[in-house]
Formats: sequence, C-alpha cells, structure tokens
Amino acid sequence: MVKMRAKTDFDYNILLTMYDKRTGLSKRIANYLKEKFGDHVLNVMVPRSVRMAEAPGKGMPGIVWSPRNAASEQYRRLALELAETSLADTVVSKLQSQ
Repeated sequence: MVKMRAKTDFDYNILLTMYDKRTGLSKRIANYLKEKFGDHVLNVMVPRSVRMAEAPGKGMPGIVWSPRNAASEQYRRLALELAETSLADTVVSKLQSQ
C-alpha cells in the first residue's frame, strides 16, 4: 500500500517488537507476517520489556539504560543482522555518491 501511494519502488524490512513468546497471539502474528512478507521479516524479534519502557523517562536509550536486558540484546543482534544485509550496501553506496 505504501509503495502504491508513494508511486516508487523501495526495499523494506519488518521488525517484530514487543514480542511475547509466551502468547499465542504473538506467535500467530509472527507466523502471519512471515507467510505474507517472507524475507522482508527480520529474524530478530525484540521482546516486550518494562526496562525498555522505563528508559525514556530516564532520558536514555533503552540499550544504555538496561544493557543486559533481553530486548537490548535483540537490538544488538538487529544491528548485526542489518549490517549483513544488502541494506548496509545501499547505505554505503548512497553515502559514497554524495
């Protein structure tokens, strides 16, 4: 829908956040998104985290406020996963062309 309205082609990724592996709803949503969008769904799933929710109130990013938190670990994995995809090549190419 976004591509159609923007009348342009672009690549995208889908990141699942606030994921709770204990609930059937989270599992169904993850499965649905993987079926519908395939490789566009990133492997990293960031879990729901009270510590992450507290971080803005402390004036800090969640990964700094609670670095050993499971959500922080997943955000670090996300950075690695994105660095290993073609997205990283696209960003580097665009920066070099400026």
